[in-house]
Amino acid sequence: MARRRARIRLAISAGLFAASVTLLVVVARGVSADMYQSGSFQYFSLIFSDGGTVLASWKEFLLTFVESIPTLGVAAALASIFVALASLKFSFRNWKPSFLPAQA
Repeated sequence: MARRRARIRLAISAGLFAASVTLLVVVARGVSADMYQSGSFQYFSLIFSDGGTVLASWKEFLLTFVESIPTLGVAAALASIFVALASLKFSFRNWKPSFLPAQA
């Protein structure tokens, strides 16, 4: 009975992992497009191309950069990463009990 329960949990957590990774790919594409459209990539590249100017006015640069980041997409990506890691943890936890020989 415990073995069957572990296999069911393993299947559910593996399916959840696959779904969250798929969602992460979709969300990452959307965040990438949103960051390109909002100019976040240009602000980020400014750090490497003209670091002196960024350091001179770092407060304004930081506020501008944070305002240009698509927060909803980033939050969805972080949530998807969290779910993927949690389901991976549960998959590993239920892996061994799922394939142990049945005890009499």
